[in-house]
Amino acid sequence: MVDDNDEPDAHEVRAAFFRDIRALRAGAGNPSFRKIGKDAHCSHDTAHRLIEQEVLVKQVNAVDIAAALGGDRQEWAARWAEAKTAEKRIGEKKPGERRPGAAAAATGTAAATTTAPAREPAALAAGPPPASEPSADASVLHRFRRPLIAAAAVVTVVSAVAAGIGLTSDGGREEGARPLFADTCEGPVNLGRQNDKCVREVQLLLKRAGGELAVDDSFGPETLRRVIAFQVLAGITPNGVVDDTTKRALYEERTRLRSWPEDRVEKRIREVFKEAPDRAVAIARCQSNLDPLYILSNNNGTRNWGVFQLYESRVEQMGGTPRKALDPEWNIKAAHRMWKKHGDFRDWQCDKFEKTP
Repeated sequence: MVDDNDEPDAHEVRAAFFRDIRALRAGAGNPSFRKIGKDAHCSHDTAHRLIEQEVLVKQVNAVDIAAALGGDRQEWAARWAEAKTAEKRIGEKKPGERRPGAAAAATGTAAATTTAPAREPAALAAGPPPASEPSADASVLHRFRRPLIAAAAVVTVVSAVAAGIGLTSDGGREEGARPLFADTCEGPVNLGRQNDKCVREVQLLLKRAGGELAVDDSFGPETLRRVIAFQVLAGITPNGVVDDTTKRALYEERTRLRSWPEDRVEKRIREVFKEAPDRAVAIARCQSNLDPLYILSNNNGTRNWGVFQLYESRVEQMGGTPRKALDPEWNIKAAHRMWKKHGDFRDWQCDKFEKTP
C-alpha cells in the first residue's frame, strides 16, 4: 500500500514555489509579462506559463525570470530543483490524479499536460508505480495498462524531440521542428549557460559546420569564439549571441568554419617572415596556437583576430575587416607589415614571454 503521509508536503513545496514567484512579481510592481520576458531574455508566454499557469518551465528560464523580478539566482535555482522533485513525487504516487489547483488553471487536455510525467523518461524506465489498494476498477486499469504505457512512451519521445534532447541537428527540417526553435530553447543562447541542451545543439551545429570545439553542453570561451567566427563568416553581426538570425544560419549550413591546418599555417608564416621565421612562428603559436579562427574578446568590448591576434583598431587601420582578419593569408601578411615597421615583435604581448631557443 502506498504511504501518502508525505504527499501533502510535495504539493506544498510545489505550490509554495509558484506562490512565492507571484509574490516576487508583486514586490517588483507587477510588471507586464512582456516586460518580464524582455528582462529575462525569454518570451512573454514563458513568463505567463510559469507565473499564472503554474507550469514548471525550464530551470534556466525560471531562474532568469526570478532574477528579472529581483530574486537571487542561486536561491531560485534551488527552489526550482525542489519543486521539480516534488512534481515528480506527485506524478509517481498518483499517476492518474491531477494536482490540486490544476483544474482551476486549466481543464481537459491542458490540465493533463501539466500533470503528465511522460517528459521524464527515467520515470518510465523505473517501471510502474507501487501498487495501491485493490479497487473495483482494478480490472479496467489492468486492461488498459499497456496502451497507456505505450501512449506515454510516444509522448516521451515527442517531448524529447521538442526539447532537443539527444538530437543531432537536421538542417532539412522546418523551423518549428528544429530544437533551437522549440519552446525549451526560446530566446538567445549565450555565454554562461551550463549543462544546457540548447548549448549542446549549438555546439553540434558548429561542429557540423567544421568548427573544432568540445561538445560539453556549456557555453564557455571556446564556444563563444566559434560562434563569433561563424557570425563573421556568415555576414551576421558578430555579437557572440546565438539569436534567431544565427540559429537560422546554423541550420541552413551554408557557412563553413574550416580553415588552414596548423602545419600549413606554420609553413606560410616561415615563407612570409623570412627574416625571423622561428620567432614569428613562436609568437603566432603563443597568440593563437596557430588557429586562423581564434578570436579573443577583450574587457573593453574590442577583439583580437586570427593567427597573429591583430587588434581590432589595427585591422581597420590596414583596411581590413574581421572577415579578412580571419583569412590566414591576409592575417600573416598584415602581421609582417606591422613587424617591418620596427623589425621586431614589440606590438605583440607574447613578445614579452616567448623566447625561441
